[in-house]
Order: sequence, then C-alpha cells, then structure tokens
Amino acid sequence: MKPIIAAPLVAVVLAGAGVGAYYAVAGAGSREEAPPAQPTATPTPSPAEQASATPTPAATKTPTATPTPPAAPTPATEGGQAPKGCLRTELAYVDPGGRFAFCYPADMELVTVDTGEGIAPTVRHAMTDVSQLQPNTASLTFSWQSQRHSMTGDPCTDSPFLIQNRRIENFSIGGRTVAACLQDHYDRDQAGSATVLLYKTLEMEVPAASGFVGVYVAYTGPDFVRQGIAVDLIGGRILDSAAIY
Repeated sequence: MKPIIAAPLVAVVLAGAGVGAYYAVAGAGSREEAPPAQPTATPTPSPAEQASATPTPAATKTPTATPTPPAAPTPATEGGQAPKGCLRTELAYVDPGGRFAFCYPADMELVTVDTGEGIAPTVRHAMTDVSQLQPNTASLTFSWQSQRHSMTGDPCTDSPFLIQNRRIENFSIGGRTVAACLQDHYDRDQAGSATVLLYKTLEMEVPAASGFVGVYVAYTGPDFVRQGIAVDLIGGRILDSAAIY
C-alpha cells in the first residue's frame, strides 16, 4: 500500500523546484523567457487510499470492577490481652518459653524465680518487709509446670492460717474455663480467731502447651482497698489480660 501522503509531498517539492528555476533564468538577463512553470496536478486518492486515511475510532474499553482490597487487621484494643492490649499505664510480661503473657500496673514490682521448669514471675505491690504481710496489697504468681501439683486435680492448697469459706468455682482465664479454689485465711492466734481476715487467695492450674500454668493470687486486708481501688479489681485486671498459649 502506498503511503497516503507521498503524492501530495512530491507535488509540493516539484512545484517549488520549478519556481526557483524560473527566477534564476530571469535574473541572468536572458532574452528568452522561460515558460512559466505549470502547476502539477495533485492526484486524487483512490477510494481504498481514502478508506485507509480515515482514522479508525479507538475501541471503547468496557469498565471493569476493581476488587476492593481486604481491610487491614484491626489492631488489638487497648485494655485487652497481653502483650499488645496493655494500657498505657501498664507493662507487659511475656514468658520466655512463650507459654503465657499478662499486663500489670507500672507501679507494681515484678520478681522472677527459676523453678527448674521455667521462670515464675510474681507481680506485687512493693513490700517494706517481705517477711510480713503488707496491708491492702495484691500479689499474683504465674508458673509453668509439666503436670498438676495435685493428682486429683484439686486446685486448693493449705496455709498456716485458719482457712474459712473454701469453695471451688469455675473461672475464665486466657480463653479457658477451669476450676479455681477461693479461700479466706484468718489469724488463729487472736481472740475470736475467725474474726480477723488476713488475706484471700485464688488458685488454679490452666492447661497450656505441654503442661499447665499455675496461677496463685493473694489479696491482703484489713481494708482490701488501695488508693481507693479494691485490690481484687487490680488483680482481676491482670487476670483478664492474661494470654495462655
């Protein structure tokens, strides 16, 4: 197929060459005048060339629906489970063995003990004398163990004090519901021994990877309130934040 602009372009070039030759001869003083250049007729394009010169309209693209990208995962809600759900006023503890984690208030102290099976952390309010019960405190200990301490599965343990109001109740922690032992410990040495409540405990063993996480909680009196907050609410928040793996 011929290029559609070739014929007009040749005509323009030839016409320009003829005009230039005419003026060159006239300027030389020749007595004979060169015949005037005849315009070259522009060839009429054939129907096929006209058809090829007509631009073809671009095909209209059919719009396609763009898939909506999946929503980004919602970050852990503050005040949820450890370690990402801890409050700004809390710290997170993560077991080195990856078996559990929990949040605890930044104004409480953390003490760890190597039990031989793992590291057992205890979170407690600061004690001025560790040999004595401190008034109105919360203390929580988590420890991993390969098996239950009791062959019968009884979560209760004894104490040197008089135990009253012993009961076993279901307790939810780390997405699991387990049997928990609640006990009130009284001073047996005072007159009317059962009238002075020293501390309350909560004990349980939570199934975890290849073993159990033992949880021991103690709240001391006499008021069981610290800076206007009930100590069992302070401990309850730590328990609610616990993640058991």
